Amino acid sequence: MIARSAGRMLVLDPDNRVLLLEHRTGLDSDETVWAAPGGGCEPGESPVQAARRELAEECGFSIAPVSDAPVLIERRDWSLGGIAYDQTDHFFLAHADRQPPVLDVYRTEWEAHAVLGHRWFSAEELLASPVRFEPAGLPELLAALR
Repeated sequence: MIARSAGRMLVLDPDNRVLLLEHRTGLDSDETVWAAPGGGCEPGESPVQAARRELAEECGFSIAPVSDAPVLIERRDWSLGGIAYDQTDHFFLAHADRQPPVLDVYRTEWEAHAVLGHRWFSAEELLASPVRFEPAGLPELLAALR
C-alpha cells in the first residue's frame, strides 16, 4: 500500500453551495462519487499547494483558501489499476464571490476519462441526495462552516 497526502478545495459560492466533481471510482467502473476538486501532492508540495494546483488543473480557476490550515483531515484507503493507496486528504475552505465557470481543462489522461462533470450542491441537497460523495460528513461540515 502506498501512503500519500492530498489537498482538496471546498469552494463555496455566495449561496454556500459547494463545488463537487463527479468522478469514476475506477479505470473501468461505472460507479461514481462526487468529491471536492483536489488530488495527490507532488514531490515537495504541501497539501494546500496541491489543493490550489489541482483546482486550477481540474476546474480552470484559482482561488486562495481562507487559511492554510485544513478544515478537515480524513484518511481513506482506495485503489486504482491494482495499486492500493493509504491517503490522507486535507480539505481547505475557499469562498468564491460568484460561481466561477468550470472549464474542461483536465490535464491528465486519467482525469479526462474519470471526471464526468461538476455541480454546485447545497448542504440540504447533499442530505437529500442518493449520490455518494466524499467526505461522507460533508453536509454537516458545510453547515458548520457557514
